[in-house]
Amino acid sequence: MTLTIIDTFGFLFRNFYALPPLKSKDGFPTGMITGFLNFIASLGKEFETDYLVFTLD
Repeated sequence: MTLTIIDTFGFLFRNFYALPPLKSKDGFPTGMITGFLNFIASLGKEFETDYLVFTLD
């Protein structure tokens, strides 16, 4: 059994500052969410894990 623990705020802020300012049609900023969802999708390709835990501090 493999458990992967993710520092959620760390990745959200990293995506917010690392990605260009992405916005929806209404002007709502979506870069942080888009980057985080892409990160989650890539986890399955990089790591073999049974469980994911997303922590917030």
